[in-house]
Amino acid sequence: MKRSGFIDYRYNIHTNCMEVFGNSDEVKICFVAAGTIAIKKDMNSIQYMQGEIFVLTPYDQLPLIKFTGVLIELSMNVLIFNRFAFYNIEHEKSVYSERHDFLKRHFLEVISQIKKQQWFDADVSVIKLINYVRMYNYYNPDDIKVLSPVIKQVLDYINVNYQQGLTLNDLAQQFYVNPSYLSRLFSKEMNITMGNYIKKFKIYKIALEMLITQTTEGFYEKYGYKNYSTYNKNFKSVFGVPPEQFLQDRKKLKVNDNRYKNFTELKNFCDGIETA
Repeated sequence: MKRSGFIDYRYNIHTNCMEVFGNSDEVKICFVAAGTIAIKKDMNSIQYMQGEIFVLTPYDQLPLIKFTGVLIELSMNVLIFNRFAFYNIEHEKSVYSERHDFLKRHFLEVISQIKKQQWFDADVSVIKLINYVRMYNYYNPDDIKVLSPVIKQVLDYINVNYQQGLTLNDLAQQFYVNPSYLSRLFSKEMNITMGNYIKKFKIYKIALEMLITQTTEGFYEKYGYKNYSTYNKNFKSVFGVPPEQFLQDRKKLKVNDNRYKNFTELKNFCDGIETA
């Protein structure tokens, strides 16, 4: 759900894996409302259980997210996040010792206000949430790894032009750098080869569009693949199954799993926090 107003942010409720992606210009605050979440990022695997919060930060390596359950995502541009981080609530640390539960409570308050279309209250609460995320070190822009300007430019270019058949030589020519140098620098700073990054980014985008449109038709041409065989091979290398099976498996999940229709787990969890 996207809305316009004083602050530009949006929230989504996900019940399928592969709907949430890191983004080079966004901060995503994520809450596990039900089930479990497994994230593979920067060669590490992390698991989050119901009631936990995590943050996807700008210029993260593309995270592979798998989950069964319900994930609530609140996202905003990193410039918005930084603009409203005021650094002036240090005294709150001594008041709320259980910082994780407090952050969860505040996150759910924001979502509740958005759902009720209480936009002014939601804007104020989002500003508070931004500062609590900073204060509790869930995300601090000052600590984020600093990428060289050319790598930032390359990532931004890929984010916009991912449907093209991008290659290392194309990008090197676009930014007037030596291909070998660009390849080494990208691998060093992103901990993934440029070829694998482009492949994963493109396949993730295809998977997301596939889930939205509920079809597997026409993607290899649209996303710049020379033939279906290469597209199918790349898709299987990321998800372990061909596109048709991927979509069919997700359709089965939607048909067979109606446990979260009214998100009763989320309501129960909210009630538990309120009485804690």
